[in-house]
Amino acid sequence: MKSYHIINGTILVIIGLLVLGLNIGFIDTIPWANLLRLWPVYLIALGLSLIFQKGIFKIIPPLLLIAAIVLAFWMGDEGLNVGETVVHSLPLEPGVEQAKITLDDIPVVNFKMEADKPQYGDDYSLKASHPIIITPVSYDNHSGFVHYRATGYKDHAKYISFPSLNLELNQQLSWEFDFDFAVANSKIDLRGINWNKFLLETAVGNTDIFVDQNRPGTMRLKGGVSRTVLHIPKETNVRIHIANVATIHNLKKEGFTKVNKWYYSPNYDFDEPGLEIEVDVGLLLFSVEWID
Repeated sequence: MKSYHIINGTILVIIGLLVLGLNIGFIDTIPWANLLRLWPVYLIALGLSLIFQKGIFKIIPPLLLIAAIVLAFWMGDEGLNVGETVVHSLPLEPGVEQAKITLDDIPVVNFKMEADKPQYGDDYSLKASHPIIITPVSYDNHSGFVHYRATGYKDHAKYISFPSLNLELNQQLSWEFDFDFAVANSKIDLRGINWNKFLLETAVGNTDIFVDQNRPGTMRLKGGVSRTVLHIPKETNVRIHIANVATIHNLKKEGFTKVNKWYYSPNYDFDEPGLEIEVDVGLLLFSVEWID
């Protein structure tokens, strides 16, 4: 096998492993983050290996790969600008009862929503880390509704690796969430938070979602290729609509009953408000796990 074929294959395998690792969650340390940040070096090495297939210059691509790996693990977190935004108590105007938070144009993200002790009334933590900066949240108050928004953008001159977003959500409000990620590894724990609408859209995603028992609300899951596990307590009033026939799920196995394109949880009570979930993903492995 020619050496440049080996080099090209190695470069493609490295890029694939980095993206896969970020998606399934094992890329969460600074050296791995730096490796992912240096992806343009791998493309340059790939291009040079195609150009210089003979002669002394063919050693340049492997040297670039070695230099990138050494640099990523050597520089650690020195010079890393984390870019953290913390809001312990979001400002409330008189009469404001509902709020919405939007995260959009986020290319690649490790995302976590959870409370240390999921009790209603406590502040709730939302954290995100990815190689693109998230701007501070902006405010828009009107008609008793406040909208907090964060959008990803690039600043290669100032940031080396993973910036992060850290918000403390005020539990006096009823929350809506609208998240749009390209590639995401997410743990979303909605237990203990006062929410009414939730939208998650990912091109490629690996997601675990936890919900309270009999929490009324509307949830929409959209995207391209995804693995999603919904963790719900037994006896929860939930109905699920699967929009795409390519979606693989375990709803019937877990006791759900199908009625007019909707799957109803065991002992579903039509007289009580419940959780409504719409799943619209191109290729999805969707499963329900009952929790105590």
